[in-house]
Amino acid sequence: MYLWCFLHLQLQHPALLIILSIFAAITHTLKVEGATARSSYQISWIAYGASFVLLTPSETMIVLIVAHAAEWFWHRSPWYIALFNLTAFGIIATVASLIWQLISGDSTPFTPISALAFLIAAAGFTVMNHLMVGLVIWLARGENLMRSGVFNLLTLMIDFISFGMGIASGLIWLVNPYAVIFILSPLYLIYTTLQVPSLQHQTRLEPKTGLYNTRFFSETLENELERADKFDRPLTVVMADVDLLRNINNNYGHLAGDTVLIGIANTLREFVRDYDIVARFGGEEYAILLPETTLEQALPLIEQLRQNVAAAQYEVSTSVTPLSVTMSFGVAQREAQGQSTEQILHNADLAVYRSKSTTRNRVCFYDNGEIKDYSQGEVPTIQPEELGEDHLPNKIPQLISVTKQQRATAFATATTLPSQLNSMPQVAPPKTPVVTADAAAIVQEKQLGKQSKAEKD
Repeated sequence: MYLWCFLHLQLQHPALLIILSIFAAITHTLKVEGATARSSYQISWIAYGASFVLLTPSETMIVLIVAHAAEWFWHRSPWYIALFNLTAFGIIATVASLIWQLISGDSTPFTPISALAFLIAAAGFTVMNHLMVGLVIWLARGENLMRSGVFNLLTLMIDFISFGMGIASGLIWLVNPYAVIFILSPLYLIYTTLQVPSLQHQTRLEPKTGLYNTRFFSETLENELERADKFDRPLTVVMADVDLLRNINNNYGHLAGDTVLIGIANTLREFVRDYDIVARFGGEEYAILLPETTLEQALPLIEQLRQNVAAAQYEVSTSVTPLSVTMSFGVAQREAQGQSTEQILHNADLAVYRSKSTTRNRVCFYDNGEIKDYSQGEVPTIQPEELGEDHLPNKIPQLISVTKQQRATAFATATTLPSQLNSMPQVAPPKTPVVTADAAAIVQEKQLGKQSKAEKD
């Protein structure tokens, strides 16, 4: 495609080609972080829209090459990503040009039919670009088009409007080149405004680890719990606490402790699905929200996560040998309609306290008023054998894998209980939970105050 353009290249607008190439190169390097970690906004689409109107297809390809070469040189992104982006833009620009020619025919750029052709071409350019990026993400990471966020309405509208501004600038240039300044003068304001989604995203994060903060976790949990009640869907919450982090801080320094906290955060982030929420709750406490996940589904995976954390090693400057830590986990699921966020968090907190007050480095869970130890072989009240061979817990050993894509697939394809559960009689939970002697002792011990807390750590 690019080779064909070079073979048929005729420089009909050399001055405009130089101006737009420089403009595209500058704006393409000024990427703005988007609302998610994997999205970005670029005002170089204004240059592409203007090139679409003012230059020939061959000259437009040169603008694309210059812009992407400048981005690669400035940001040093992997060569295959830069090559894919360049190829994708070339294909999309060619298709958009064909769309415009097919609709406008021999009309001049200032007729209503040409305006419609520009509008459809801009929409096609935007949608095709996002579609190609989304398909690559789907193939590489296993995230479908909706989950990857490439078809987020805000992102689509930013690119579409930017390309449309470029088309408008090109049309104004054809009438009065000096009037283009009135279109381009708000560029700084536009560039600054594009940073707002990123700033909003930053307010949700805890700065040290990059995980979500407590406020965002609580808001999301409340929304997900409301949705789970409305559609009667499962939901599980995990509380996790680093064991004996104080010893690391005292023996190796607080920077070593920070290294451990960041390393654990990375392990948690990489293990869960993209739509799960991992947050840092406090100094050494983390929380995980698992929508569409039952207790039976979550426990084997959290046990695997516990083993991964225990196996990790962290290099610090104050220790000759790498450091390693363990974590205690507490798991609780949504058990009844109308259960509050405070109740489910309290249940998970009781479970993690049980983990900490025994031998640490284990997974305990709250099950209908009882605290059980999954790491010691205890299981939830509903046994997997009662649910048949097709139930997910019977397949967990085969589904647990080391790749994030396979774990996401396992979660996504097995969140619905088999049909026989629908025929089981629905028994309302007791208003007063049945608390065992062990659980009562845990609650009493937790209320002792700072002294019991110090003994636990």
